[in-house]
Amino acid sequence: MPRGEWFRPYVTAGVDVQFWSTPGVPDWAGGSSKNIGFNYGGGVKLRIFKPVYFRLDVRDILAGSPYGLQYANDASGSPRSPGLYRQLQGTVGLSITF
Repeated sequence: MPRGEWFRPYVTAGVDVQFWSTPGVPDWAGGSSKNIGFNYGGGVKLRIFKPVYFRLDVRDILAGSPYGLQYANDASGSPRSPGLYRQLQGTVGLSITF
């Protein structure tokens, strides 16, 4: 960060793995699930004082549907997949730099 700057915007992208545990639903036959996905987003760091920063982040997470869930069959009798599981995530935090 250039000397004297008090804020830093940034972008981020990555790959993620989501693990879904077996839900507490009676007679659940699906077990657990693991999905691989992609995420992207951005944020800003604001300097409060020398080593302490305030962070705001926003991410959009895209992954396969959990547990291999499917919608009801279409007119031809084929099962339809719900496609992507999408989640918008926002975080706020403090960071200390060295």
